[in-house]
Amino acid sequence: AYPSERTTNPSALYWLDACTRQVHPLTQSRFADFEPRYLPNDTYLLFNRAHRLRKYSLGGTVWDEASTYLLDETTGSLYPLGMDLRGNLSPEGKLLVVVDGNVAYLNLNSLKSKLVENDVEKNRQILLSHIKQDKLCHFLTKLLSKSSLPDAPGSLHEWVWVEEGKALVILGIDPSNSYQFDLWYVRSDGAGLRRLTHLSDYLECLRYDPIHQTVYFLRLEDPAGMKKSLWRVRLSDGHLEKVADPSLFSNPKFTGGDRQ
Repeated sequence: AYPSERTTNPSALYWLDACTRQVHPLTQSRFADFEPRYLPNDTYLLFNRAHRLRKYSLGGTVWDEASTYLLDETTGSLYPLGMDLRGNLSPEGKLLVVVDGNVAYLNLNSLKSKLVENDVEKNRQILLSHIKQDKLCHFLTKLLSKSSLPDAPGSLHEWVWVEEGKALVILGIDPSNSYQFDLWYVRSDGAGLRRLTHLSDYLECLRYDPIHQTVYFLRLEDPAGMKKSLWRVRLSDGHLEKVADPSLFSNPKFTGGDRQ
């Protein structure tokens, strides 16, 4: 599942069958849909929808005021959650959330049957009543409180679960350089924090390859042209390498199902 503006503007979500190359629309609205994530081994899709288009200070426009939705692909039922839930799901369906400066988690696999279709406030109250904390949540809350931890991220901008949910890779701001990002590793018990990169650049879009134990991400090479390169870091020894230059990332044109 992926967001695209190939037939709509703003972006909608599409589902691609990698074997047949068939593309099917999942959502279509007057708002911008992005960041689709499947619940583990399920047909439920979590995604964010931005509701307001505002002028950007440097020119142009940007979508903001995002809220998270849960879509049942089999029935088309849509459940607005009334919260902005970022980040990737763990193998058991656990999702980290930040509420009032505190990090907690929700188990969406166990909650999806309790949600009410098209009822924002009801679903928000259900989520808030099922928020829990563990050792990892307490540790990440300490990070957000700006506690003095050596060589620690200054924010939780993005994260991805690794090693079958036993650890987390965090994309955070370098505490010594605002607006510059790097990656950190921490175990699910809140221990073993270590820095994976020293790129101090704009990074985004973390993805985990469980077979090779590597985390992929995009690095902004040219801010003016918004050109990005693809990188990966190996968790076992921290080996870092560029995978592809910005020239790889063009907008593909589809003709008869084949990419040109």
